[in-house]
Amino acid sequence: MPVDRYASAQGISRDVADIIRPPRRVAVSTCAAEVVRIETPGGYSGPWDAQLTPYMAEPMDLLKSRRHEAVVFVSPARTGKTQALLDGWLAHCVTADPGDMGLYFPTQTLAYDYRKRRIERLHRNSPRLRERLSPRKHDTTIEMIAYRNGMILNLGWPTSSQLAQRDLRYVAMTDYDSFPDDIGGEGEPFGLARKRTQVAMSAGMTLVESSPKRELVTNQWTPDGPHAAPPVKGGILPLYNRGDRRRWYWPCLDGCGARFEPPAMPLYDEAETIEASAATAHICCPHCGTRYLPHDKRRLNIAGHWFREGELDGSPRTAAIASYWVLGCAAAFQQWESLVTNALLAQRELEASGDETALRQTTNTDQGMPYMPRAMAESRGAESLAARIEEAERYRVPDGVRLLLAAVDVQGNRFEVCVIGFGIGGERWIVDRYAIRKTAAGEPLQPAVMQEHWSELTDRVINATYRLPDDRELRVYRTGVDLGGYANRAKGADSTARAYAWWRELRRAGLAHRARLVRGDGSRSAQLVRETLPDTSKRHDRKSGSRGDVPVLILNADRIKDRVSADLARDVPGPGYIHLPSWLSRAQRDELTAEQRTPDGWRQIGNRRNETWDLLCYAEALWLHCGGDRIDWARPPAWAEAWTDNTEVVTADQRRALKATHRPGVRRRASQWW
Repeated sequence: MPVDRYASAQGISRDVADIIRPPRRVAVSTCAAEVVRIETPGGYSGPWDAQLTPYMAEPMDLLKSRRHEAVVFVSPARTGKTQALLDGWLAHCVTADPGDMGLYFPTQTLAYDYRKRRIERLHRNSPRLRERLSPRKHDTTIEMIAYRNGMILNLGWPTSSQLAQRDLRYVAMTDYDSFPDDIGGEGEPFGLARKRTQVAMSAGMTLVESSPKRELVTNQWTPDGPHAAPPVKGGILPLYNRGDRRRWYWPCLDGCGARFEPPAMPLYDEAETIEASAATAHICCPHCGTRYLPHDKRRLNIAGHWFREGELDGSPRTAAIASYWVLGCAAAFQQWESLVTNALLAQRELEASGDETALRQTTNTDQGMPYMPRAMAESRGAESLAARIEEAERYRVPDGVRLLLAAVDVQGNRFEVCVIGFGIGGERWIVDRYAIRKTAAGEPLQPAVMQEHWSELTDRVINATYRLPDDRELRVYRTGVDLGGYANRAKGADSTARAYAWWRELRRAGLAHRARLVRGDGSRSAQLVRETLPDTSKRHDRKSGSRGDVPVLILNADRIKDRVSADLARDVPGPGYIHLPSWLSRAQRDELTAEQRTPDGWRQIGNRRNETWDLLCYAEALWLHCGGDRIDWARPPAWAEAWTDNTEVVTADQRRALKATHRPGVRRRASQWW
């Protein structure tokens, strides 16, 4: 029997059919329901269902709009936006209206992870997508997937090379608030992405979606419309404001019938426990007060509708960008109880430690709102600080203090010093605040030039004591000294090198445990406080004097300042409260308001002096390093005991002896805390 040496035209025709077939006129949401199949281990299996996330249908369908150049979608997590906007849109592009597509992620790792976890599963579970994959193995790489109809899907991340030299019809950018604001000096990611699709003219489309993760830039702003987003630096909200500003509304089904926007957070009744409070989660119609419970959310969403800004008043806003923003209570897969639980737990953490990380996270990803730092919300001013002034005697330890910590800021011609008393729960009192401008011999202080001038810190701070009511004295337990002080190496002035040398002198004198050098770290992701041993001895470009033998505390400056600012905003004495004494000068109080919180962190206001503010922050870092936030006050360490048992309490004779020898005058009990 002769061998058939010729290929069949039928196979070739089948392969090219999708290339010559005209676009199918079908809505993106309808196509997704037809094509996308979901197989969740231990969960839902079946076709994508728009009834689960009704608010996603309109944004999906507008991805085919010729009147809009982009769709911007702002929402919390658990709205189903990724499955709808990315998976659903991809399914429509492949099966109904092919065109080269780019999906962009914040990092290369996330791009590869999305391909593995979602795209490969999408192809595997959805036969109509799987059969359209190119049969040629070389058509598919880890960053590119080709289809029989000629469409190419690229996966990328925000670099100038990834966002250049590609003509694409469709571009999607996910988790946009995690993108850098500027790509290689060429501009914002959205603008670069939009350039990629302009070759397709009105058939091109750019999608941007994200939870709002950027902080507010001010607490004082006047909205230019009822749907306007507050001002933030970069990210997705400015793009939303450029668009037609659509918000999701529910009708009051059981009451007045009026429409209202589901809030970011449900209401709840205060109870003895967080769990009991969360169990009462509900919302109320703002017009008639009708109460809705969690089980009502699905029918409210099914009856919901998107409205552009001004549309309810008959004057809808128009723009080339269709922009959407939905808040936490409407998220289909976010339980109202968990919204309350997460918010209350985060608030408890803030009150206990001053750390805003958890509160910021739940505000952004659970509620779908930009976060306002406590420091910005409370707008700390000189007037509010004046209200907490208390009558106090300088140099005397107030009741409630368990240990004294000192902080030193190094200037070109002085040491700025603050002594703070810490008590149970981190409640604190300013016990002393002064500047060392001259040596004991009367010479002008030059800490960056004269090494011997650093002995003033040893004599007047390290070995300092303050009076207790019974005429005994409480010694300063530990001192934190700024390492990033004054330097003018052309003149041989370098306070950093002098600080290292001074600490080595303390070690020789047996006082090393009494002091730590401190330095700020501007990185937002830096650990709150960590101890390191810097060594620049082998670097020719550094002459700081570090040799890997001097411990330095590296602190996350912005987070430490957030904590101190939150404590200064507490209005009731107790854990974390900061007491301001009557003898503190107005100028020193004003230094506590010399910095303000911005989206880029804490920044000094003009040239205002801020030494007292910095000193409180150094003391906070020292307190955390000592383990103060972890103390079990039923069994405190010896240095934080009540005065009757505190190992830092000395008599006048002991104080004179220790100052004479530069050594501790009392025997220390062994402790795990230092």
